Amino acid sequence: MNYKNYYEILLFIAIFNLTFQKLLFVNVHFRHGARGSLYIDKENRDLLGHEWEKRGILTSKGKRQVFLNGIKHRERYSNFLSNKYYEDEIKVYSTDSYRAISSLECYLNGLYHNNNINENIIEKNETVYPPGNVTQIMKEKINQLGKNAIPKDNHIIPINIFQKSEHQFVLHEPGKISDCQIINEIREKNVINYNINIMAKNFMEKYSSRLNNFFNLNNITLNSDFNYSYNQLHLLCDTLYSDFTDKRDLSNLTKELNFDEFFNDCQNILTNLLSDYVSGDKDTIIMSQSPVMKKLINWMDKRIELDKKGQGDKISAGSPKYTVWSGHDSSISTFEMFMKYIFNTKWLFPSFSTTILFELHKNDEKNLYEIKYLLNDETLLTINYDEFKRKVMEIIWNEEKIENFCQFSIIHTDKINKLNTKIKKYRTIIFILTVIIISSLFYNIYNSLKRRKKMKDI
Repeated sequence: MNYKNYYEILLFIAIFNLTFQKLLFVNVHFRHGARGSLYIDKENRDLLGHEWEKRGILTSKGKRQVFLNGIKHRERYSNFLSNKYYEDEIKVYSTDSYRAISSLECYLNGLYHNNNINENIIEKNETVYPPGNVTQIMKEKINQLGKNAIPKDNHIIPINIFQKSEHQFVLHEPGKISDCQIINEIREKNVINYNINIMAKNFMEKYSSRLNNFFNLNNITLNSDFNYSYNQLHLLCDTLYSDFTDKRDLSNLTKELNFDEFFNDCQNILTNLLSDYVSGDKDTIIMSQSPVMKKLINWMDKRIELDKKGQGDKISAGSPKYTVWSGHDSSISTFEMFMKYIFNTKWLFPSFSTTILFELHKNDEKNLYEIKYLLNDETLLTINYDEFKRKVMEIIWNEEKIENFCQFSIIHTDKINKLNTKIKKYRTIIFILTVIIISSLFYNIYNSLKRRKKMKDI
């Protein structure tokens, strides 16, 4: 067969299949953009001596990464997502972290670029000022705005924040769970931890003598405390990774070692720490992803329900068409690992701005609904929605099981007991202060009444 004809047939099949595909729902889940080092000293310098504005700050390159991601997704979903912002159409979420929130804002600016999504009109060109003084610059700005409430192309989209102890959503990121303390105990008991310690020890023996000229490795010591060893190695390799991504000058390292080899070894450290330590326990992953997957399935069920009524394009409260989650490497890693456990998809190290897409499609030709799971634009899974839902629902945990696993009720009781202990400890002081305050109050009232009586007598 002629290769030209072969490719024409493939192209025809692809176009034919797309004709019968209708997109109903999209979930975007990405890691924040490139950031600065997580370790800086009092002078804001990292282990390699490079200066940063702030610890873990989202860099200009990181902002551009996620902005371009938004541009790409606007192009991909141009016929699905409205050009204007509608509150019920898109829901956006971020962890309570500056770099995650800023990344989400940059992404949304890319997603709605060149679109005036804030069409709040002041009908009569009214001069609506806030309370207090009205400055000349404010008056000039009113004239510039015309009928617009705020300047065109300014994007104001509500961002839902995951609190650290919020049970419903943040469980998708084990590194941020403050209440589920059982996770750290499980990690430390995991046999994989020993392998990481061996790997870390070999790494230090290989590089410590050659790197002491550049930063003090004496502060990085491995001992029986795994968490300590984990944190120290993570700081070292994370600093290198951050500096490399930000294109800082690392030429001095090449004098003592093969930089490519060193960088690859550090990448392996970060990869193993994340895949084995953070995401290595199956129970932890399933527990942490259960609320998230339950929410996703609920959203997709509602979109299917609307489609069956012939309202697949309808924008409906409680049934968003497009959802976005901005998180961290642990967010993406646990999501990937959850899919790997159930569907045997591959796990990829989540570098800055790594993105997961979940798409729900209606295949009119086959009269069924399908899920597409993509990682950095590579399709890793295409599966019948009913089959996807069945497998997920079989494995995820209900609220009671999560509560028992994390021992939230016990932890809550412990917190109350600790608070009561503190109260008992300072009970005498509290009592004395209360007496003083009440006595002072009555004394002031008494003197006030006495003065009034004297004034009347006069």
